[in-house]
Amino acid sequence: GVGSGEIYMPLHTLASALLAATTSAVSPALPIDVIRTRLLNYNGFTYTSSVVPASAASPALPPVVLLPPIGVGIDRTFCRRLLEAWAIASPSATLHAIDVIGMGDSSPKPRMKRRLL
Repeated sequence: GVGSGEIYMPLHTLASALLAATTSAVSPALPIDVIRTRLLNYNGFTYTSSVVPASAASPALPPVVLLPPIGVGIDRTFCRRLLEAWAIASPSATLHAIDVIGMGDSSPKPRMKRRLL
């Protein structure tokens, strides 16, 4: 619970933004320019992420990291609508959607070995 070392992130702001962005006839202008793409080179690997920085007006909370499930072919673009809603909500935590090695824009890509049956 709150105060026991766990991070509490109120979801009502994000849920409201998601609802407004998906149900209104005229959705608010999406702050697409807020979403940044970052590259990190480490030990010969390139990691790519989309980042929505925390709002300067809010107290800073620890960052939130979205990792896609392994083995199903999903990359960070799967989270695009969530990133946009997060940006609209003016969050107090930075959101990172990361491409794991071999997915999306990260590298190297795995070699596919085909076996004949």
